[in-house]
Amino acid sequence: MMKKELVTVQSQRPLTSNVYELVCSGSLVNEMTTPGQFLHLRVSNSDDLLLRRPISICDVDLDAETVKMLYRVEGSGTKRLSEKKQVIRLIF
Repeated sequence: MMKKELVTVQSQRPLTSNVYELVCSGSLVNEMTTPGQFLHLRVSNSDDLLLRRPISICDVDLDAETVKMLYRVEGSGTKRLSEKKQVIRLIF
């Protein structure tokens, strides 16, 4: 069963010109135990970017309830994701 949750962006930083590290926190993180699982991130509330972006989990810190993801900016969806500063809706 897929679960939906709003998570808080703890940090987002560029590692290279088009690769970003995204760290989010939320209670659903306690169920994310395996790197390599995918999270489906909604990057916009408008209809222009309707599809969620599947991003793989890089690392999970269960004590801090944080999940780390690495992604490459390729199109308008991941470009919009790279600009997120506060909250992201995800499906796990």
